[in-house]
Amino acid sequence: MTTATIKQEIAALRTIIKQHNYQYYVLNAPTITDAAFDMLLRRLQLLEQAHPDFTSSKSPTQTVGVQAQQQFNKITHLSPMLSLDNAFSKNEVADFAQKLADRLAITTDLEYVCEPKIDGIAVNLRYEYGELTQGATRGNGSIGEDISANLKAISSIPQRLSGKNIPALVEIRGEVYMSYAALTSLNNSARATGNKLFANTRNAASGSLRQLDVNITAARSLSFFSYGIGYIQQDDQPFNKHSEILAQLQSWGIPVNPIMAIVTSINEGMAFFTSLADKRDNLPYAIDGVVYKVNNLALQKQLGATTRSPRWAIAHKFFASEALSQIQCVEFQVGRSGILTPVAHLTPTIVGGVTITKATLHNMAEITRKDIRINDIVTIRRAGDVIPEIIGPVLAERPVTVTVINLPTYCPACNTVIKPQLAAAYCTAGLSCPAQLKRAIQHFACRNAMNISGLGPQLTELLLKHQVITDVADLYALTLNKIVDLPQLGKKTAIKLLQSIAQSKNTTFARFLYGLGIPQVGEVTARNLAASYNNITTLSAADIAELQQITDIGLTVATAITNFLTTAANQQTIAKLLTAGITWHSTPITGKLALTGQSFAITGTLSSMTRAQAQELLVSMGARLVTHIAKQTDYLIVGQNPGTKLERAQQLGVKILTEDQFVSLSTV
Repeated sequence: MTTATIKQEIAALRTIIKQHNYQYYVLNAPTITDAAFDMLLRRLQLLEQAHPDFTSSKSPTQTVGVQAQQQFNKITHLSPMLSLDNAFSKNEVADFAQKLADRLAITTDLEYVCEPKIDGIAVNLRYEYGELTQGATRGNGSIGEDISANLKAISSIPQRLSGKNIPALVEIRGEVYMSYAALTSLNNSARATGNKLFANTRNAASGSLRQLDVNITAARSLSFFSYGIGYIQQDDQPFNKHSEILAQLQSWGIPVNPIMAIVTSINEGMAFFTSLADKRDNLPYAIDGVVYKVNNLALQKQLGATTRSPRWAIAHKFFASEALSQIQCVEFQVGRSGILTPVAHLTPTIVGGVTITKATLHNMAEITRKDIRINDIVTIRRAGDVIPEIIGPVLAERPVTVTVINLPTYCPACNTVIKPQLAAAYCTAGLSCPAQLKRAIQHFACRNAMNISGLGPQLTELLLKHQVITDVADLYALTLNKIVDLPQLGKKTAIKLLQSIAQSKNTTFARFLYGLGIPQVGEVTARNLAASYNNITTLSAADIAELQQITDIGLTVATAITNFLTTAANQQTIAKLLTAGITWHSTPITGKLALTGQSFAITGTLSSMTRAQAQELLVSMGARLVTHIAKQTDYLIVGQNPGTKLERAQQLGVKILTEDQFVSLSTV
């Protein structure tokens, strides 16, 4: 980058950040997430540090908040209300601790107070001789907005301090916030009356606190936690540690967050951070990180502050569970069964510490329900902290260039006419569609089916492209001469692939059935089928009525099985596979306590075996596997982090087995 372009980017970032500050602090209607704002500010900080000639005292990196607005009177704080610097990784926290050690010229660990960072509105409460006389917003750090009447309407903020050692003059700092329950109640009322809904607790708290009508504020169930003292008369300051301040605040009747810890090193602080991150979703209010503060007040004074932030504290931010991105285009992918799935390609966005570039839109009905369009600015969430999910568009930010997402008329992989249905749209070409064939081979080779290691998407596509295989049975006709010269393969990879294919010939009937990709037949159904039929011949001869006698198989599944096994092309493929040497052995029921006829379900993670191994063991002992808990279910095996099946089983009185009890049962 040239000097001119760097200067232009710095100027643009300052303008954008100031606009977002206005949206956040004044309008209570931010258009980007906190994480996205933090990234903009971090980029500006790095540019200014690398190019100090462009530093300005008016930059958002050197200032706090925004100017107080005209509709409120102004209050000057007795000491500045600074903002905290942020850290987004453990390395940055460690760097913070090292800088403190360097400034203090020490080699020993410091003691810190760790407090949850409440996602609320920072306020300043002034008490004179114990009486609450004024309250203000942070404003620009020096001058805030007078919201005294609104703060006095919050029940958790005492009108008068109680207890002993009450100072003549003190300014108490803290966060006003709204609980999740209060937000739900507020939005339910707003929905019933047709009023505006609040997107999150922070926006709701800010909008409620800055009302000109104090009755509105009083009705909105706001709460308060204090995190410290901004100013206290010198004669009334007996404290040596920040933790002593928190204790004193509590004794005066000021609420202090009980979830805090005093640690003797920054590593202990980061352990507290990890522990709190795990509990975050179970808290009744929103937090977005942990604040580490040097506990010793004398050292705080020695470390001092910049124009914007104290040097003795830092906010360690959690990874954002949501972020904003933009849909660049939508691609329709063809699945193994021919279902078309729309996938949005996104501007790369970090969510939960992971860069997200794609997210499924599920189906056309979901697209219509959420009113999602190409070029939309959308909110992204990592569902279950794993799967990227598009919550919906940010309509206030919808560009004029958006276009409607249309279902294609023809399959993007084979040009066959698409067959729309209520829940999904299909390509009806079957395995003559290259996309369906590719995914069918991938499924056949997956770990829980034939377990052909090394046969990933790229290698499968390579084999199909060069017409070395045309179906799954062709895998067993591969030789070194056929594949060794394929581009980007290599002899070692080719040999390993052939070895894995050869090893896969010795399998189980359940794995073989699952690998065939019979519609509606998952792993559990495949195992139940294998428990009732020892070979493909007897299974193929079973009619729909007979199949419905098997656990978890109804009319739809039974019909899908018979249709698949009576189709000539599928019969030919199965015959080729068996001719190639795929074999399995019928496993007799073993043990003194055979489980014939008894139904089992599994929930949670097992430590001594995989779920697939546990299911195979159950089937080998004659048990029936079920995926849903019902009154007729005999046992539920419970591992670590169980799901909703456990609660359902307890409600219905189903017998619960721990993993140890199950292992003991299976080894009798």
